[in-house]
Amino acid sequence: MIGITDTLSAAKARKQARLAAKRRARVWTQPKSKRLRAWRREREDRKYLAWIRRQPCCVCGRGLVQAHHEPRKALGGGGDWHDRKTLPLCSVCHLWGPRARHLFGSCELWEAAVRISAAAVMARLNSEYSKLTA
Repeated sequence: MIGITDTLSAAKARKQARLAAKRRARVWTQPKSKRLRAWRREREDRKYLAWIRRQPCCVCGRGLVQAHHEPRKALGGGGDWHDRKTLPLCSVCHLWGPRARHLFGSCELWEAAVRISAAAVMARLNSEYSKLTA
């Protein structure tokens, strides 16, 4: 706090010294936004998502598919989301049907209801895509 006897120039000098100390105390070399963009870039694969959207629904076999991230990307995915961890689901099986993925809380309950293994489907799709791009 500035005292009554302090001059304006002394107060400015103290403020500049505080700001300089804060700048020196930073540990990371890049700003958080750049680190976050690099983290997202290694998890995003737009070509793979476009390919997933051309596949039939893994539950009912319909076309017009949406890419569903598992764990769900909208909920943060626990930091574990990746575009290679997606399932091709039509809008009925994805959002609003009686056995839609978004109606179930856990993946295990949904897998039991639709009788598929999400991990097996994702592994099969990843291997098919890697054969196409190799």
